[in-house]
Amino acid sequence: MPDKPDFVIPGAMRSGTSSLEHILSSSEEVFMTQGELNLLSWNDYMVKKFSDVDYSKGDNERLEIYDREFSGADTGQVLGERSNSYLPSVEAPERLRNHLKDDVKLIFMLRDPVSRTYSHYK
Repeated sequence: MPDKPDFVIPGAMRSGTSSLEHILSSSEEVFMTQGELNLLSWNDYMVKKFSDVDYSKGDNERLEIYDREFSGADTGQVLGERSNSYLPSVEAPERLRNHLKDDVKLIFMLRDPVSRTYSHYK
């Protein structure tokens, strides 16, 4: 069975989460999943309209898919993922707490809301 992530980046859109993912994944000591998984924020109204998650799958199947995302990691690598959908999600915090390690680190990336909105608009 694959390991669970050591850290998750549930940051806001347009706040540097992609850049942080790129920097961390360039280290051989870190394994990052490719892109946003959004697998712990399913069935959340705020997330459904922005996510391409397959909502026909059951809860256990989604958790198995989530765990498999880390199967490509080498032994000893620090495991991480980022999903901006976790920040506005009502469901994700409980799923993070219940499904991940007790000592998982959360790295929140935030940005001034006015400049973030302007950046998103541009």
